[in-house]
Amino acid sequence: IRYTKAAMTFQGHPEYGHKFIDGLVETRGKGVVPENLLKKAQMEMKKPLSQKFFASKMAKFFEQNKLGQNVKK
Repeated sequence: IRYTKAAMTFQGHPEYGHKFIDGLVETRGKGVVPENLLKKAQMEMKKPLSQKFFASKMAKFFEQNKLGQNVKK
């Protein structure tokens, strides 16, 4: 595929909420990830998630770049 205008890519996992990440920290992180990083991850989970923010950005992007209008065949 060759895009003629804008493209959007990212490797996010918006389906992973705080509960899931906390489970990873508790069950998979200890002994593998340095303790200071585990504590930092737990502190970050006190902040609100940005799922709605990214969803609105994605929707706006696709509204402005309708499928088929941005792809050169």
